[in-house]
Amino acid sequence: MLELIQVSKSFKSKFTKQNALIDISLKIHEGDIFGIVGKSGVGKSTLLNILSLQMLPDSGTFLFKNQKVDSLKKIQKQKMIDETSFIFQDFSLLYNLTILENIALPLKLRGISKEERLKKAKLMLEFVGLLDKQDAYPIKLSGGEVQRISIARALVTEPKILYLDEPTSSLDEATTLDILNIIKEVHQKFNITIILVSHQMSAIKYICTRVLLLEQGKIKRLGPIQNSNDFKPTYDLLWEEA
Repeated sequence: MLELIQVSKSFKSKFTKQNALIDISLKIHEGDIFGIVGKSGVGKSTLLNILSLQMLPDSGTFLFKNQKVDSLKKIQKQKMIDETSFIFQDFSLLYNLTILENIALPLKLRGISKEERLKKAKLMLEFVGLLDKQDAYPIKLSGGEVQRISIARALVTEPKILYLDEPTSSLDEATTLDILNIIKEVHQKFNITIILVSHQMSAIKYICTRVLLLEQGKIKRLGPIQNSNDFKPTYDLLWEEA
């Protein structure tokens, strides 16, 4: 579904050059829950930005559904982006809109009628268990509830791929487990390919089918992972513990 072949990315300032990713080659298959793990500053977010079509690599090849991304026309690239959704660690909700309006917003931007977008938004709100909060504003909700709303908003456009950037980093242990279970349910119910960035190996072990361990912009380990049925919060990044 997604393939990187010897992809590299660097960022330049006036006096320095920082290599964020170095010769990254990997495949993400349809239906994967693919984890990207590593310490802060190893290139996790840069890799996610490339995979989600927000950023182009400096070198190498990126294939999105067997098509080279750098050769796509703008309208073709936008069609690919429309098949994806992104969930951020800082929620990114609009605090002047109600919960229902927040969820329906992506459909409004695509020109969907008000009746249809509110209908779909309510279905997604029901899926995450917060239909009773539809008229509330984000400021009134807990962190876990707001992240549920972010998940509902991401699903309302019926994406084929869901990208998650540290979705549990600001949540407590119980709420983290709750959100991870919802992500599992999303995968099972909607058959969405999920790409999850985290610095918590415990979250990766609990939810992912395959995982990439990044170290200083390079692949240290890449392969399948044995799921753990028990979520034990830890910041241990040792592959041998996976």
